[in-house]
Amino acid sequence: MKEALYQQIADQVRRDIAQNSFGGRQMPNESVLLERYKVSKVTLHRAMQVLAREGTINRIHGKGSFIRDRNHEMTMARQVGVLMGVRGHFHTPLYDAVIGRTIDAGYYCVTMGYQPQLRDAEQPEDRLERLHGLLASPIRGIIANGQGYRHYPFMRDYDGVRAVFMLSFDSDDKMPGKGVFCDYQAAVTLATEHLLRLGHRRIALLTYLSRETANPSPGDRLTNHADYQLAEGYRKCLRSCQEAAAPQVLYYDAPGQLPGESFVGDFRRLLQSADRPTALVCTADVYAIRAMGIVAELGLRVPEDIAIVGMYNTPWCLEAPVPITSVDFQPELIGQTAVDMLLDDDDTYPRVVTIPPKLKVRRSCGNTH
Repeated sequence: MKEALYQQIADQVRRDIAQNSFGGRQMPNESVLLERYKVSKVTLHRAMQVLAREGTINRIHGKGSFIRDRNHEMTMARQVGVLMGVRGHFHTPLYDAVIGRTIDAGYYCVTMGYQPQLRDAEQPEDRLERLHGLLASPIRGIIANGQGYRHYPFMRDYDGVRAVFMLSFDSDDKMPGKGVFCDYQAAVTLATEHLLRLGHRRIALLTYLSRETANPSPGDRLTNHADYQLAEGYRKCLRSCQEAAAPQVLYYDAPGQLPGESFVGDFRRLLQSADRPTALVCTADVYAIRAMGIVAELGLRVPEDIAIVGMYNTPWCLEAPVPITSVDFQPELIGQTAVDMLLDDDDTYPRVVTIPPKLKVRRSCGNTH
C-alpha cells in the first residue's frame, strides 16, 4: 500500500536531515518548507507532528523546529520527566519530594505542567507537542499523577517508556507502568473509627463528588476513583458498627472549589435537623474549614457540638479557628518512593506500592490523646 503523502514528506525530511541539507540544527521556517516540498500546510503540519513525536525534531513554541542532537542521547537517559498537574498545599510537597529525590540520585528533572482533568482534545496544543516530544525522547522515564488519567491516556502510544503513577489510577485501561498509591479507604476508616471511639454515632461525610460519580454502576471504572474510595470506605466503616446511625453523605459538584450556596443550604438544614450529626468527616481540609465557619454561624461549637476531621493534613489545619484533626497521606514518602521505583533496575518493587495514611489528632475532635 502506498504511504500517505504526509508520511512520504516525513521520510524526505529524515533523509534531508541525514544529509545535513538544512545546514544547521534549526529547521527552515514554514514558508521555505512549503516551497521545498510542494505540499499543503495541512500535509506539512502532519509530517512535522510525526517527526516531533518520534523525537527527530523538537518544536519550540515561538521559536521554530530544531533537529535533535543525537550526541545528547546519553544526557537524555539521565533525565526524568515529571508531569505536574494540580499545585497546592498537598501536591507541592509531593512534587518537591519527587524533584529532590531525582536530583539526589544523580538525574535531571524535566518538569512539565499538564491538566489531567482535561481530555486529549482539550489540552493546549503546544503542551501536547511538548509532552509527546518528551515521551518520544530517550529519557529514563516519567512520574505522573494517575488521578484523571481516564480523561487523558497519554501513554497509549509509548509502550517502551517507563512510568510510575502516583496517588491513584482511575482509568479502566491497564496501568502502563507501576504505581505508588494512597490508601483512601484506610484513610477514611482512620478518621471514622477515631470518631466512633470518641463516642460519636451520627457521623456525616462531606465530599465534593457528584451524586452520579459517587454511585457508579457495577464494574464502572470510577470505582477506582479516589473520591469513590473515600465514600465507600466511610460507608463500610459505619455499617460495621451496629450502634452507628445510617451514613449521611453531603455532595457538591465543584471539585477543587469551596462549596457553593446550594451545598451551604443543605448543610445548614442538616445541622438544624433533629438528628443532626455530632461529627463530620471532610474529604479535604479546606472544606473542613468552610464547614467550621457554617457551624459557628449557627451558634454551634467545635468540638463541643460537632467534631470535625479533615483530609490531607495541609497547613490549613493549623490556620483554622480550632486546629483540625486530619489524615496525612505522607506525600513526601509517596514522591520519594515513586522515584525509587522508576530508577529500580533490579525490579525489587511490586507493581503497586500503597503508602499507609496516618491520623494527626488535634483539637477539632475534642480529645488529643
